[in-house]
Amino acid sequence: MNITELMTELVFQVGIILFAVRIGGRLAKKIGIPSVLGELLIGVVIGPYALGGIAFPGFPQGLFPLSGGGSIAVSTELYSFATVASIILLFFSGLETDIGLFLKYSVAGVIIGLGGVLFSFVIGDFAAFCFFILHSLIRDVYF
Repeated sequence: MNITELMTELVFQVGIILFAVRIGGRLAKKIGIPSVLGELLIGVVIGPYALGGIAFPGFPQGLFPLSGGGSIAVSTELYSFATVASIILLFFSGLETDIGLFLKYSVAGVIIGLGGVLFSFVIGDFAAFCFFILHSLIRDVYF
């Protein structure tokens, strides 16, 4: 595939992603849920594992074909584009952050975050310990 075909496919993919995400966000707002959830749901629906794998004229493997044997599901070009877009989104989110509000809730955020991690670790450790004891009991009884 030459560079012109790659770029044309990338432009179609990005255009369809942007169009579908806008529609998903607006539909989600009409239903009364956050637009981000609608955008994420649409992303799953049009992804390579769902509707994105259906063949169209001009796209015999689908609009978002699975990459052959790679570690990512989409083309390398689309993945690279999405990575750069994510970095830009995080940068602009950082620019719009209210530092005063961030510092006001930072202690509570750290406590909640650490609590979630520690709680999950303790529950997981306890479950593993229980399974170990149960395994030892079963092994002693039957073997």
